Amino acid sequence: MKIRFATIVVALSMITAGRPSAADCLLQFEARAAADKATVEVVAKGKVLMRLRDGTPTALRPRAQAVADKLNVAAMSGARPADVTVKLVDQQAQLLVTGTVIITVDAALAKSANSSVEGLARNWAANVRNILTEPYLALSPYSELLVPVGESRTVKWGGTAGKPDITRVGDDTVISVQDVTDGNRLAVWALQPGETKLSFGINDCSHTISVICRKWAAHVPSTSRLQVSGGGLRKENLSQAIQCLVHSVSGLEP
Repeated sequence: MKIRFATIVVALSMITAGRPSAADCLLQFEARAAADKATVEVVAKGKVLMRLRDGTPTALRPRAQAVADKLNVAAMSGARPADVTVKLVDQQAQLLVTGTVIITVDAALAKSANSSVEGLARNWAANVRNILTEPYLALSPYSELLVPVGESRTVKWGGTAGKPDITRVGDDTVISVQDVTDGNRLAVWALQPGETKLSFGINDCSHTISVICRKWAAHVPSTSRLQVSGGGLRKENLSQAIQCLVHSVSGLEP
């Protein structure tokens, strides 16, 4: 078992080159609270694609996040406008992308938007098709990467713009990178504790992720044995013995 006790805050830096719209090739769906604080939105590239109104913001946020997560999976697989469809089922309308149900519009959801079930679903489908029209690059993770020293984590790309043709490492003494055999992933190895940046580019569009490398706080063996002998052992003595065992077998970092 491994334990980590550090909270890492990673900053995302966006770098654009060439035309002002260079960052438009990057696609990430997100859920956020609307300005009115009463509804929740699903957004991408600064555009609102869906608004959920049939409930409290606390209840709607997980639902909107689930929609965003499904859309990000579809984007990673290279979803195109033709992959966005609407299916009517039992007086409800399903919005699908690449055959996966993204959200089901029922009567309550349609009423909250002052629309019909089919009308709302088709309106949302048009918004999603529009955002998928231009070639785009999807990354996972999109905004942060934490890598334990001596181990590797992967950055995966997808979308319709193609494989990123530029990869830059800010400090190659902190991390090393290597293409994974399937061709759409990059393995990032942490060489030592530190922070650096990893940049991806395609044509005139580039994106930079801050990479944080840290040691595990401790390494604890999966099994350890404690043998206690003698009579009259009190509960507090056993607790102290267990704590001593844990400290003796754990590889703690300062």
